[in-house]
Amino acid sequence: MLEANSDRTMRVVIATDSFKGSATALQVASAIEAGLRSVEDAVDALLVPMADGGEGTVDALNRIVGGTLIEVTARDPFDHPAIHPNYLSADADRKVAADSIRLTRRIISQPALQKYEPREFLPGDEVQS
Repeated sequence: MLEANSDRTMRVVIATDSFKGSATALQVASAIEAGLRSVEDAVDALLVPMADGGEGTVDALNRIVGGTLIEVTARDPFDHPAIHPNYLSADADRKVAADSIRLTRRIISQPALQKYEPREFLPGDEVQS
């Protein structure tokens, strides 16, 4: 999508998937951006790496949520790796978790669901969010 705004800057959204086995979605988007900039100086590009569920999906999600990928080399396939994922270590992650518990509680309290006798197992009714 190309759009010229009042200051003559071309605003472009570059949403690409990976080129399997040769370039990640971010590399493809960056190459397209570089090509645009080689012919047009005034470009405001938003790179949006995409994925269709195959290779590249983890990278695309990781870029969105700002996560960290951990690579583990195993010497013994029967030995469990020591991974400390730091779940809920960021304030934003804790807020999302609490909000999702509140929403789930609202959903399961709806009259239409009462015939199924929904029950909360974790964190449990005694924990208020």
